[in-house]
Amino acid sequence: MKYAFDKKVDRSKNHSAKWSEMDKHYISNDLIPLWVADMDFEVAPEIYEAMREKLEQRIFGYVYRPDSYYESACEWTKRRYGYGINPKTLIHSPGVIPSISLIIRLLQRKRIKY
Repeated sequence: MKYAFDKKVDRSKNHSAKWSEMDKHYISNDLIPLWVADMDFEVAPEIYEAMREKLEQRIFGYVYRPDSYYESACEWTKRRYGYGINPKTLIHSPGVIPSISLIIRLLQRKRIKY
């Protein structure tokens, strides 16, 4: 699938912190905003379609992650890196920082005593 990563997207009217709040953090709005991991291209059509289908359901309750969620991550890892992971050993995390926090807390529990 080919994506339009070089298509220019005007983000001036969508409350983009990356582009509209730079002068609140720095001396000018005339900088290259490398301070935030924010993309300036449209989401892939497959992602947009999946989100549209969820929106059409008109309900946003808590959901569980089916086994296929974890299995797909394991299959991707196998294809990409050539090694297998047991899907039962995976947990979901909402982001990198919560994951780092969890790792630190787990390592603190297993502190090696000298």
